[in-house]
Amino acid sequence: MKTGAPAPLLIAVAGLSPRAGATTTTLALAHTWPGPEPALIVEAGPAGGQLADMAGADPYLGLASLARTVTPGAPIDPESLARHVQFLPGGEALLAAPPRPDPGRAVFTAELLAGPSPSWRNLGATVFADCGFLEPDSGVDSVLAAADACLVVVRADHWDPESAARRIRALTHNSRRRGIVLIGANARGEFAVALGLPLLGALPDSRARADALLHGTRPPHRRPHLLPAARAIATDLNIQLRTPAHRDRPAEPPAGATVRRNRRTRRQSAPPTIYRLEQPPAPTPHPRTPEPAVTEPTPPPPGPETPAEGGREDAGHPVEDELTGTAEPGPDTEPADSPPAPAPSEAAPALTLRVFGPTRIFWCARGTAETVEVTAQLQPRIRELLTVLALHPEGLSRAQLIDMLWGERPPERGTSTLTNTLSRLRTSLSTATGGQITGLLTDDRTHYRLSATSVRVDYWDFNAAVAERRRAEGDTDQAAAARRIAELATSELASDLTDTWVEALRESARRNALNALSWLATRNTENDPRATLGLLETTAESDPYNETVWQDILRLHARLGEYAALARTYSLLTRTLAEIGQTPSPETRQLINQLRRTTQ
Repeated sequence: MKTGAPAPLLIAVAGLSPRAGATTTTLALAHTWPGPEPALIVEAGPAGGQLADMAGADPYLGLASLARTVTPGAPIDPESLARHVQFLPGGEALLAAPPRPDPGRAVFTAELLAGPSPSWRNLGATVFADCGFLEPDSGVDSVLAAADACLVVVRADHWDPESAARRIRALTHNSRRRGIVLIGANARGEFAVALGLPLLGALPDSRARADALLHGTRPPHRRPHLLPAARAIATDLNIQLRTPAHRDRPAEPPAGATVRRNRRTRRQSAPPTIYRLEQPPAPTPHPRTPEPAVTEPTPPPPGPETPAEGGREDAGHPVEDELTGTAEPGPDTEPADSPPAPAPSEAAPALTLRVFGPTRIFWCARGTAETVEVTAQLQPRIRELLTVLALHPEGLSRAQLIDMLWGERPPERGTSTLTNTLSRLRTSLSTATGGQITGLLTDDRTHYRLSATSVRVDYWDFNAAVAERRRAEGDTDQAAAARRIAELATSELASDLTDTWVEALRESARRNALNALSWLATRNTENDPRATLGLLETTAESDPYNETVWQDILRLHARLGEYAALARTYSLLTRTLAEIGQTPSPETRQLINQLRRTTQ
């Protein structure tokens, strides 16, 4: 593994029922894994593998062949391990398993992935372990416990939500972090509401698209699209597993009969925000001040848990330090990509809010230059509230804010619920910042707006740079503003919001960013083609289906003499367009053929 490269991860994927979609989920996540390290699929299920058989590959080249060539208990050389890896038609690396149960192979696989010295880490690839059907004493318990994340795949048509929730808790009680992926159900639908557990995301139930992904063929044009949904989950997973932040476990819903009595109330309340990975609380949590009293009626307390479930939920392994961080803010909790701390000043905003990409909140302690991320110390609804206000710097009325937070499912007592949410915002900020920050809003009881003196928002800086570029009278000023736009708009705006109202803001920001990048690219081509190539690649990340940008990238690779990159770039474009059922245009095919001829 290269020095300074991210540590590889082990991500276990298991289905809550047979044929739940664990294999398709594993394949889709590995295909869309953002890296930068590659992904490797390992068929770790006790019932055997099926990917190689289905794709026409050799199921006996993989775990079976590897087990015959190694000495039990001895470390496996990375080069030896790599010789047993094959590639599926879609380009995914696979360590296959024969399509039949084998207790000996199951023991070998568990030792390979979860042993004292797991050999897979030396490959420098993140491993997606397809653990098959999740059941008690299935032989994959050690893999689930050792994994950096355990993803449980749930089909809504296989389970009622209460039974699914109980089974998930019972089977993953030893997992470090748990994420739930729904198949064939809306992540904000009735099943998700009644399930009552944090969700990582949802994938469509599309056999045609799963087959196209497996065989590397062109998927059908019709919706729903599998890969964009998988890419969103993979990106969130990558960010969370590599962000050293402490995260409190969300409160569990009432159990047993209480759930049934209150299901109607939950359905009438807000739809579930799509939570991320769930993990046990850190052993030394940050002290919290008491929450303010909630004025709405609260559900009755849950009934007593059975001995089989009581106490097991928090009995898992402690989360590793690099994943949890520390409860107290300090320099050790600062991520590598945290924003530069402002110079100590009474007038400088103490909080920085990023809404390009998933919402992230950073705090600069008064009188210091240390910047600490406090995102994980705020509940998902609080983060959503901050994001909505950040996207509306002019402020929102009470009715507008309720509509944007709860949409078509407003709470029965919307004003009281909003008041309680705002109160929790103040309490959470006070707790996360050691009492130094108690509020971010301007003093207006009917109009809610973030105070520019208390918080700095990257979206506001972006809009200011866009305005400066429009006012610029010369190329120098316009270039400075365009570079500032490019620095800020590195990801999709508010990528963790799924509401329809955000689409217009997102598209406007994307268009302004692309205009700035295009302007910079056209001005820098002659003087600095290498910098121009970087700008175009950034543009392609923001607008992946824009073939004109890809054509310019191909031309610049040829101009720089990087002829080997032509095939890689064209292959990447082909795979990207395949996600939406398209192929490169005749103009792009003609261009790549022309550039290839010039290299001969």
